[in-house]
Amino acid sequence: MKVSFKRRLIAYIIDLALLSILVTLTLVIFPNDKKEIKQINNNINIITEDLLNDKIDNSQYLNMYAKYNYKLEKKQIKTNVLNLIYIIFLYILVPFFAGGQTIGKIVTKIKIVNEDNTDIQFNKLIIRSLFVNFLIYPIVTIPLIYLFSAKIYFILSLFLILIEFLLVLFTIFMVLYRHDRKGIHDILTKTKVIKL
Repeated sequence: MKVSFKRRLIAYIIDLALLSILVTLTLVIFPNDKKEIKQINNNINIITEDLLNDKIDNSQYLNMYAKYNYKLEKKQIKTNVLNLIYIIFLYILVPFFAGGQTIGKIVTKIKIVNEDNTDIQFNKLIIRSLFVNFLIYPIVTIPLIYLFSAKIYFILSLFLILIEFLLVLFTIFMVLYRHDRKGIHDILTKTKVIKL
């Protein structure tokens, strides 16, 4: 039986809330250098005001913003690595060991299965997470920050954010309007979401 978009959305929101709680707890237990991060954010606010007051042009703003964003990302690298671990845990490991269910799917009584209703494989959970759980961004940007300059890193990270946003948006429209309620991640992995 087809699972409604609403039920899938509720499961997704529950999982996203759990991810947010884990990230928040991590920041409480292992805080970043708050003073330096605050200073970087203040610098970003200053250059934004300078842009709005025509003290600097768009090109200068982007160059400075890329530099500050780069510093900010480097300061938050430990948190970003932990976020990656949480995403892998919540969206790949939990469903693998819980028979195709994330915590949100357990609550909403749905699960991911192969098209033939057999249990989903580990590699398919990875592929699904790349498309709808923002797994691409941390996997790619964590090493990129050490390989490229601030400007190149900024451009590549913006490109990745755009790609992931478009993939999620495209998937939402597919789940909403396709007769079989399958998103791009379901089609690529030959999986489906079913009611229990």
